[in-house]
Parts: sequence; C-alpha cells; structure tokens
Amino acid sequence: MRIFKINLKDKNDYLEMFVLSCIAGFIAEFLIGWGIHSFIGKFLWIYPTSPLQTTSLYVVPLWGLGGIFFLHIWKFVKKYDIF
Repeated sequence: MRIFKINLKDKNDYLEMFVLSCIAGFIAEFLIGWGIHSFIGKFLWIYPTSPLQTTSLYVVPLWGLGGIFFLHIWKFVKKYDIF
C-alpha cells in the first residue's frame, strides 16, 4: 500500500512550490542577512565565495526542497485529517 500517490495535478503543485520557495528563500535569506548587518553592524553568516555575502546561488535548490518538504507534510495532514 502506497501512502503517498502523486498524480499529474500534484506534480504541478510540487513544481510550483519548488519554484516559489526557491525564490522566497533566496530573497528572505538575503534581506534578513543584510537587515541584521545594518542593525548590529556585522554579518552573522557569510558565504565567502558569493559576491552577495549573505546568500549564495548554491543554496537555492535547498530552499526549494524545504518548500516541497513542508508541502508534502501539509498534504499528508490534510489527507488523513490529523489536526
């Protein structure tokens, strides 16, 4: 028995969520990093090889995977009416 079946409609949901969370995560990490820098005057984290310093293009897919992870949890909770 498969708990998670993904049909064609769900694939579009996952693709949209991946793209949206890639963009939102990249922008949020950049803005939060620079906001903290402007508030306290030093960077809490930097990516040494990135010209943007507070974010990198290498982490964009990780933001997308995080979005898919939470979408998957949300669909599971909704399907089995856990809460």
